[in-house]
Amino acid sequence: MWERFPYTKGINLVPICQWLPDDRYGYRDVFDSEFLRELDKNIRAIVEPQKENRMLIGYFWTDIANWERDRNGEDWISFYQSLPADSPGGRVWQQWLSDHPSAPHGDFLAVIARQLYAEANASLRNYDPNHLILGPRYHEIDMPDHVVREVLPYVDAIAIQPTSREFNTAFFDEV
Repeated sequence: MWERFPYTKGINLVPICQWLPDDRYGYRDVFDSEFLRELDKNIRAIVEPQKENRMLIGYFWTDIANWERDRNGEDWISFYQSLPADSPGGRVWQQWLSDHPSAPHGDFLAVIARQLYAEANASLRNYDPNHLILGPRYHEIDMPDHVVREVLPYVDAIAIQPTSREFNTAFFDEV
């Protein structure tokens, strides 16, 4: 079918987050070199086989854990707070806290997003410089402005998964 119809290809940015057996996310340290190697390997495996396909429109990124809080009440910030201080993400978190002592901790999401999006973009562009990057498929209810702003330099479009059957015109106009 890929030779007959235009298509987009999802790139699951796992190993970023992984579903655990109890229906929770297992967050990953996006600053860790092991994670970055896995991310590059994952992107390469998806991109290289189809980068020359004239029917390919572009790629979108999928399955990033909810930015603010998942349905089990877990979140990126708690994950980084729990990391050892000498881990890559722990060092970035501690430095950010030192540099921004009065900032809401949720502002650190922008740092995580910038790292993730920059690395994913660099890997994808390394293997396919010619197709669109449609970015992550944000959930309509999980699009923090400070995270969305971080994706803009790295994507050609923003994709949104509506959360209801009713089209929210005002929301889409705002985005």
